[in-house]
Amino acid sequence: MKIAQVCHTFLPHIGGIELYVYRLARDLFKKGAEVEVITTDWGIEKKESFSFPVRYFKGSPVLLRNPLALGVLFHFWKKDYDIIHLHSVWFWPSFWATLLRKKAKVVVTVHGVYPDEASFLVKMGLKFFGLIASYILKKADRIIALAPQEKEKLVRIFKVPSQKIEIIPNGIDAPANLGKVPQFIKKKYGLSKNKIILFTGRVIADKNPDKLVLALPEIIRDFRETKIVFVGPVDKEYKKKLLSLIPFKIRRHIVFAGSFHPVKERKKLYSFYKIADVFVSIGSWEGLPTRILEALSQETPVIAYCSGGSQELIKDGINGYLLEKLEAKLLGKKIVKSFRFLKVGSKFKETNRLLLKKYLWSYLFQEIESLYRKLCSKNAGYK
Repeated sequence: MKIAQVCHTFLPHIGGIELYVYRLARDLFKKGAEVEVITTDWGIEKKESFSFPVRYFKGSPVLLRNPLALGVLFHFWKKDYDIIHLHSVWFWPSFWATLLRKKAKVVVTVHGVYPDEASFLVKMGLKFFGLIASYILKKADRIIALAPQEKEKLVRIFKVPSQKIEIIPNGIDAPANLGKVPQFIKKKYGLSKNKIILFTGRVIADKNPDKLVLALPEIIRDFRETKIVFVGPVDKEYKKKLLSLIPFKIRRHIVFAGSFHPVKERKKLYSFYKIADVFVSIGSWEGLPTRILEALSQETPVIAYCSGGSQELIKDGINGYLLEKLEAKLLGKKIVKSFRFLKVGSKFKETNRLLLKKYLWSYLFQEIESLYRKLCSKNAGYK
């Protein structure tokens, strides 16, 4: 079975989609599938090598963060597959693959259907590329939604037939033992005597880190030794902008720890979740955030905005709190409440144990693999 995984960016670019595609391609390759990742070089300085083939095509020119990648068009003009699995409906590489599909069956995983809140620029981009999204969703043979809320959005916003949509959530494969890495992280970043608020992933405007920074003054009135730790790539200018939101004297309460490779530095990344007192996920455009699953796997309470499938993971008042509005003041109150009342007791642990059991990557991978086989034929095997 020849399978193409198509994404507009891939490792070493940091993101939930990139990790999802990596694990899917890795496990398909292990099972004997003829799989390759088709992506662009946009946003990365150096390409990586993997056990499976990855083709990085030139991404430029880029319009509204959407790489044109004409090399992808010519690739699908020449080559055919049994399955083409797309990982966004908004980007040119997905459009080229759908347009030139030949005999291939097209599967789309929608990693966030539509933002609940967005900047003017993002709204304009979505309006401009909406025709691409609608075309891909119409032509796809199957669509994977990561949560029931995402399926509802697909039906409501894009008029996708309900029977065309499969709900297969994102999954987790946390390391079994972190060893002494958490203690090393605490010592390296001077976090031993602090309450720690963790934010992971790309530190960009669309993930709303400004709301967390603006909440800091209220939080430290109750818990003076609190620190916000940002783990992920951040533009220097945007970092300055975030720090400028609060008085100079309290900027010491913010730590930018930098980026960690989600595969090569997995233990370090999970160690930040382990030492955190609360994890914050406040992106307004989410499918089913991998970051929340990662935090819960380390028994860390989560404050999450009600976007995408976040509410599928957070049991309000047990393993975290949900935000119905993206307001800094409300976020600050929820974090203080978490520090005071959310304890990792038996109820928390039992809730997480039952929850995470449903989101094991090994099980969800089998569901995706089964979908491939059904689309090709009942007796299709790997070649």
